[in-house]
Amino acid sequence: MARRWREHGFSVLGVNYRGVSTSGGVASRHGLVLDAVGALAFLTAPAERGGEGLPPHAVALLGHSLGGGVAPEAAAFFPGVTVISDRSFSRLSAAAGGLFLLDAPPWARALLRFVMARFACWEYDAIRHWRALPPETPKIVAFEPADEVIRGPAQLHSELRGKGFVPAPPAAREEVGAVCALESLRFPHNRPFTDGEMARLATVMNAVMREPQVGSSGGLWRPGLPAAF
Repeated sequence: MARRWREHGFSVLGVNYRGVSTSGGVASRHGLVLDAVGALAFLTAPAERGGEGLPPHAVALLGHSLGGGVAPEAAAFFPGVTVISDRSFSRLSAAAGGLFLLDAPPWARALLRFVMARFACWEYDAIRHWRALPPETPKIVAFEPADEVIRGPAQLHSELRGKGFVPAPPAAREEVGAVCALESLRFPHNRPFTDGEMARLATVMNAVMREPQVGSSGGLWRPGLPAAF
């Protein structure tokens, strides 16, 4: 399904993962990534191949909650696509530990991560894929400090903060890109963006979703990247 937010000038393609709602198949960790890859392939493929023919810099992949683990992994196959993590986690096991093992010792959390990755095959290491994205990839993190589902320490924003990612130093902004942090205006977790949040997100997207240029050092960069919101 597609919906246009006319006041912000962009369209949204909403996709149900396999096994969700009316989509067929059975949900799996890798299957969800393939579904996101398929959506990006449709948007960027030329019209003669049945796609929308959009250049990568005109496409943004927004992953909410679980989708925040899917988005950076899928975007790696489409250089130039903007990646947005909305109220999501650094690792799925960290989010699960924050819900079910809040007061558990460190070894219990480590065991949970091992089980989810090796046996359940449902670990999403979003922080690893996020850091592996090219420096010129526009990245936006929408977060809610008081999120009741993905607790503060498990949030992607918490993992990135203070490590040179949120935001990039102003002097390096043109050459290496930056992560823009967009704090949610209110919670709870399972809700759409508010009108105010959508307007703020659109402002950031309009600034970063530009055709890359060659910088003075030969690297790609996008002009006008804003400071953190």
